[in-house]
Amino acid sequence: GGGNASYDQTFVTYEAGRGFRPLDFTTECVSNVASGSTTWQNVRVPNGTTWTLSGDTAINALLLQGSDPNKVNTVVSGTGTLKVRSGLVILGYHRNAQPRIEVPLDFGNAQGVIIIPQGKSSIITQPISGSNGLVVAQTTTTVSTGSGGSGVSLPANCTYTGDTYIFSLQGIGSSTLPSG
Repeated sequence: GGGNASYDQTFVTYEAGRGFRPLDFTTECVSNVASGSTTWQNVRVPNGTTWTLSGDTAINALLLQGSDPNKVNTVVSGTGTLKVRSGLVILGYHRNAQPRIEVPLDFGNAQGVIIIPQGKSSIITQPISGSNGLVVAQTTTTVSTGSGGSGVSLPANCTYTGDTYIFSLQGIGSSTLPSG
């Protein structure tokens, strides 16, 4: 299951003899982990909730679902850095709000991969770091130029190194992408 019957989003895994299958949110994901901890858990922040980090926290992957029926943003906030060990962040589908990541993202030595829904806007407000580049991609092969607010707004002063690949509409300021 995902956040919307018409636009399901989730992590997948591969099983020999079965092929790819979606992860089960109840047994293969958690809704949060303790701030300041290190784990290989996949974290799914449910619609309309805020996950607050008061210390540096390391997880395997992040699915930030969209909004709840009351138009409440789904947010990761606080003062700690979120270390995403696999590099995968999915900013989920949302009808009336913006998934927001308001903490620094650190992909370590994994390639950072941020997946966003087409035609919807999401926000990352703090710098992105890591040593193996960044991919930002929409969940469709056709980029809609008529969808106002599409893509993700990337933060200023990112310090990651490596190549940058962008497969979507992006709001990129002059000091967003690292140079050198």
